[in-house]
Amino acid sequence: MQLRSFTFNVSVTDEELKARMAKSVDMVVTTLKLSGFVDQRCQLQLPGTATVRQLKDKLAQNFPGKPPVPVQRVFSGLTLLSDDMQLYEIAQSAPGRVQLVLDMPPPIDPEAFDPATAVPSNRDSQLEAYCANMAALTQLQSGARRALAGDKSPFSSPLAPSDMTCALEMQSHMSAVQGFLQGSYAPKEGDGGVRDGELPLPPLPPAGPLHEVLRPVAMQLDVDWKNSLMMAFFVALCAKFGAFSPTLRAMRLLGIALIFVAKLRPVKYGIKVAYNKLRDLPFITDIIVALLPAPDQVLLQFDEKAYVQKLYGDAGPKFRPEFEQFLAENTKPKDDLIVDDDNADASSSDE
Repeated sequence: MQLRSFTFNVSVTDEELKARMAKSVDMVVTTLKLSGFVDQRCQLQLPGTATVRQLKDKLAQNFPGKPPVPVQRVFSGLTLLSDDMQLYEIAQSAPGRVQLVLDMPPPIDPEAFDPATAVPSNRDSQLEAYCANMAALTQLQSGARRALAGDKSPFSSPLAPSDMTCALEMQSHMSAVQGFLQGSYAPKEGDGGVRDGELPLPPLPPAGPLHEVLRPVAMQLDVDWKNSLMMAFFVALCAKFGAFSPTLRAMRLLGIALIFVAKLRPVKYGIKVAYNKLRDLPFITDIIVALLPAPDQVLLQFDEKAYVQKLYGDAGPKFRPEFEQFLAENTKPKDDLIVDDDNADASSSDE
């Protein structure tokens, strides 16, 4: 790509020059074609007396991605515009709207980025979008480091015919990253069932004939079998060697069944409801909450006020009376807030 610098030689009168300087300049600033994911455009209107530096300030505020001023290079055709050039000089050769090119497509703006609509659905398009954004980030960081180091030559001096523009450097970097990622996603020899360049997933275990029947039953049971069997064995020993009457032995054997019944999901839900109904009776609630797993006991009996006082001590924040009332009203569980959380109970049983 050959880049040449040229100037405009137009003879005008003083009146025409003053009129052009007073007239506003309509501009459309676009980026060189790199990827539809990062290529942007912006329409601006500035007075003819404004400089290119003021144009760059506007681009840093309004252009998608907000590229910093020190790393911007603006072209009119193949001419690199200097910061002290006034816009009416550029508009002399363009009777209508001025077309300008921002050499560096900036990365996407995270504040205005919506993954639901911006991310492509096709795998090849996702790879291209990722590589383009990575190239834009790399170029932005490289230009920012040069600007911070005081090296302003790539942005202010005229381009030589052998110089590469930022967009061409980004295109080269984007192609290198894309080639590397495509090679890493290439299917290996011997892999079966590979589609769209994806590595095969391990096969799922075959579902038995009673899978659809046993799965909801297992979810309702939600039993920690190891812990329950240990408790059942201990109760059986107590019934065998510690019971001195048939009635006491029958009651202890009945406790083995209660151990497994207490692990049922509906029973644990009912225990939580009973705890919230009888939370003002300490002795009874202690017995009720003892039937739940340890994580559920901690969540139900957690005292925010005592925790803060223990954490900070006497020198910590003091609870004002109005805050204590607010805390009591907003931390007391309500009946309608009791949710049968399958994931929470499942994780509790794993503990």
